[in-house]
Amino acid sequence: DQKAAGGFALDGICYDSSERTATVTVADNGDGTLDCTVVYEDPAGKDTTGNTIVNTLETTGLTVKKVVTNDNLDQLAESVQNATFTFTISLKNAAGAGLEDVVGVVQSLDEEGEVLSSKSITVSDGGTFLLKANEQVVFDDLPYGTTYEVIETPRNGWTQVADQTSGTQGTLTVEGAVATIANRYDAHGVAELKAFKKFDGTLTDGQFSFALLDTTAGMPGTWLQDATNDAAGNVAFEPIAYTTEDAGKTFTYQMFETNTVDSDIAFDESIVDVLVKVSDRGDGTLQCDVTYNGEANPYTFKNLLSATLARTGGPGITLAGVALVALGCVAFALHKRTTGRSERHEKVDR
Repeated sequence: DQKAAGGFALDGICYDSSERTATVTVADNGDGTLDCTVVYEDPAGKDTTGNTIVNTLETTGLTVKKVVTNDNLDQLAESVQNATFTFTISLKNAAGAGLEDVVGVVQSLDEEGEVLSSKSITVSDGGTFLLKANEQVVFDDLPYGTTYEVIETPRNGWTQVADQTSGTQGTLTVEGAVATIANRYDAHGVAELKAFKKFDGTLTDGQFSFALLDTTAGMPGTWLQDATNDAAGNVAFEPIAYTTEDAGKTFTYQMFETNTVDSDIAFDESIVDVLVKVSDRGDGTLQCDVTYNGEANPYTFKNLLSATLARTGGPGITLAGVALVALGCVAFALHKRTTGRSERHEKVDR
């Protein structure tokens, strides 16, 4: 109204629009002077000798929103889905004094932004409040010119998404303000796939080779990596890394020994099915549970020494392991009976 009448007006000021009637009573003092008495009728109809015009600051609002950007939130740990975030808020009036006992309303929103539930909170300058994902707090009775700042307390596994976080500090105008704090939860984990090599000969570093195929997308699978044994029989593949998007999934692999041609060794032809189940711990780490053919312990590949016996008209017979030992005992017994000597027959060659 003040502006419409062509008068001077400041933004954010709510001007006193009440009307008052002033009655002036004039009396002659007889000495060349007049006595003028002014009485003001206030808006309540009462007479008063004073006339106070009261202007106030307009009220405005601040909304603080909490957004979580993960698409697979329902696959993450329950503690992540229900994570509570702590915020510290600074609220000062235009003169720099801290505001006290400011009432706000915390609202829980659905995917369309409709309010599902609400509750009141009270906070002062420098105080804290809590929000979960898809919640917001609305302060709608703040004085014009209030300066504010909202600071989030860091949490393990959570980082702010810079290009989706905005309005966390400023000065309130008549339009109010919205502060949006967006976070993303990230978790990481590794699976270390292993095997064990057992050999009845002398085991040396790098003696036997093993392959690992990724069959998660189906057969025949894709080559992932190779590994060899150490002198103690341990086989260790390079760690496989998993990220937040892998939580709640199961990955499948196949592990087998690469059959290097060696007529003196009978190779283990086993194909081991490896499963890695990835789950979120809720603290920024992933748990990777590994099984080998359904067992928790790494699979043991067993290689045996072998020997080939000549056979008339054929390629010969290859024996390994127990059969080879048994044949050696028979040959030793026959040789001793016929010669009286205890040496093993030379035709049985280990």
